[in-house]
Amino acid sequence: MILTRFNRFLFNEAPPEGGGGGGAPPASGDPQAPAPPAPGGNVPPPANAPQRPEWFPEKYWKDGGPADVETLAKSYGELQKAFSAKNPHLAEVPADPSGYAFKPDQLPEGVQWSDDVASKMAAVFHKAQIGNTQAKAVATAFAELEAENLAAATKAYDDKITADRQALESKWGGPEAYESRKQELAAYVTEQLGEDPNDAVLFSSPRVVEFLAKEREYVKALEKQLGEDALARAKGSIAPRSSFTSSPDEAMRIMNDPAHPDHAAWQAGEDGVRKKVYALLGASE
Repeated sequence: MILTRFNRFLFNEAPPEGGGGGGAPPASGDPQAPAPPAPGGNVPPPANAPQRPEWFPEKYWKDGGPADVETLAKSYGELQKAFSAKNPHLAEVPADPSGYAFKPDQLPEGVQWSDDVASKMAAVFHKAQIGNTQAKAVATAFAELEAENLAAATKAYDDKITADRQALESKWGGPEAYESRKQELAAYVTEQLGEDPNDAVLFSSPRVVEFLAKEREYVKALEKQLGEDALARAKGSIAPRSSFTSSPDEAMRIMNDPAHPDHAAWQAGEDGVRKKVYALLGASE
């Protein structure tokens, strides 16, 4: 008898009619009878229960409401902590680009800081959500790269100057001959064009020195062609700090440019200026 009752409890067997002390099941029409359970054992929510909005996570919604806001808030807090731990730089992102301070503590030699460039970099950093520490690291690396590029460019220029000078020294007979020629040209350019003989930019480049030497040879040939009588006028026909012109161009200026020192004498028919013009044009009277 005891074994039979245990089997009925375990397997949910109904007792036989009139026996087992369990009583008859309630009639289906009885208004006091509880609703039968839904399939699977879940009790369906009331018909008037609030519905979960599509945007609310399903895992935090209890059927029939209310929403499990407390659990949702705790989960969000834990997620935010985990995200911040993996992305600590986000805490250093300023509210706007003007809040950055990423100028390197010490700039490499030869590198100058530009506030305009820094402002543009700040806008890029802010758009990419880069923290101030990372921004400063980028700016420091950029400055170091600029210094390396500057050093490389300077070395390339110096190597070129050295190579050009060695070539010109070989052409002119050695270092001493080069220096002597350069000093001669410096004095000549100072006298004729009013340039400073100590001008490093003008006289430090062997290519410039060679050009001046060629120009000097041209003028010497012109002086020889004109002769001593026209030499005085030729010297005055070239204004200080101006470039020498070709012979035909110079002749045309004398004849047509009222500002030329020899134009009035040309107009007056002075013999010396006429000879000068004909010589410049490569013609004879």
